Amino acid sequence: MIIVFSHASLAQSVFEGQVIDSALQEPVSLVTVSLLEKKLTTATNSQGYFRINSDENIVNDTLVFSSVGYLTYKVPISTFVNNSVIVLSPSNASLAQVEIKRRKLQFTRLNGFGLGQIVPDTMYVPIPYASPVAYAKYFIAPEDNSILTKIELGRVNFEVLPIERYIPKASMEPNKPITKPEIDLGYIKFENTAIEKYNPVPQEPIKPLTKSNPRTRFNVKVFSVHEKTKLPDKILFTKSLSLENNLTWVTLDLTTDSLALKSKEFFVAVEWIRIPYNEIMKLEWAPRVRTTTKNGKQKLEDVSQYRVLYQPALASFGSSKNIPSYIRDDQGNWVPSLYNKEVAISATIKY
Repeated sequence: MIIVFSHASLAQSVFEGQVIDSALQEPVSLVTVSLLEKKLTTATNSQGYFRINSDENIVNDTLVFSSVGYLTYKVPISTFVNNSVIVLSPSNASLAQVEIKRRKLQFTRLNGFGLGQIVPDTMYVPIPYASPVAYAKYFIAPEDNSILTKIELGRVNFEVLPIERYIPKASMEPNKPITKPEIDLGYIKFENTAIEKYNPVPQEPIKPLTKSNPRTRFNVKVFSVHEKTKLPDKILFTKSLSLENNLTWVTLDLTTDSLALKSKEFFVAVEWIRIPYNEIMKLEWAPRVRTTTKNGKQKLEDVSQYRVLYQPALASFGSSKNIPSYIRDDQGNWVPSLYNKEVAISATIKY
C-alpha cells in the first residue's frame, strides 16, 4: 500500500502563483488560468493568486492566462516556476470617445512601490530574542480628513532569503564594551561584549530545516502621529490578516471600513504575532570568541546555531526618500529604525 500511494502522490502536477497588472502594478482577480491540453481551468482570487492541480504528472502542456481587457499570456510548463509572478499587459482595444470632467474626489497612492522592487531577495524579518514586535512606516496625505481605502504590502518567501554572516571591523578596539546597544533590525545583536559592531556579508542561502510554511497570521494597524514626539500614538484601526499561500503582493481593501484620517500624518504598522503557527526554523553561522591573546586581541570562530524567524517576511528595497520609520520593542517603546532600506508598505487614500 505504501508503494501504491507513493506512486499516486508523484503522479500529479501543481501550478501556483500570482497575476499582476503591468500598468497598475496591482493583483488582478478573476483571470482565467487553464492548462491548454488537459483543459483544466481555474480563476485568480481577489489577491491575484491561482492554484491549478492535475491528477497526472504533466510533462508537456501550456499555461494560458486570459482576462477581459488584457492580452492573453501563454507559458510552457517546462519553463514555469511555482510561486512566480505573472505580469499581464492591458490590451490596446480602442474605446468610444467620452468627455471627462474634473471631479473633486481624487485617489493618491502614498509611498508606492513596484513589482520590480519587491521580487528581489530582500527582507526585513525580526528574530526571537530582541526582535521588534511591530514596524511602523510614516505617511503624509495632501489634505486632512482623507479616507484610507487600501493598504498594500510586499512579501518575500523565507525559502529564498539569504543568510547574513557577521565579521568584526578590523579597526575595533579590543575589550571595548557596547555602551549603547544598537537597535536590532533583523540581525543578530550582541550586548555587553568586546565586539563593537558587525558588518553583514551575504552568504549562500541555507534552507530551513523544515519546509517553509506559507501560512501566516499578522496584524495591520494604523496609528495617529504624536504632535510633539512624531512617534506612533493612538491606534486608529486594526485588521488581522490570515494568508494561506506565498502571495508576493498583499492587498488590504478598506473601502467598506470608511477610515477617516483627521490629520495629514499617520503611520501604517505591521505587527508580528510570535506564535508557533508563524515560526520558521533556520540553521546559520555566528561568530564566537575562541581565545583572547595576552595583548587583548580576540580570535573568533564560526559556530552553528538555530534561528527562529517569524512570518511574514516583508520585502524591502533601496530608496533615497528617507521616510521615517520606527520599530516597537517588547516593552511597547517606539524607537527609530536604523534599517537603511524602504520596507514595501503603501497606502491609498481618497480626498
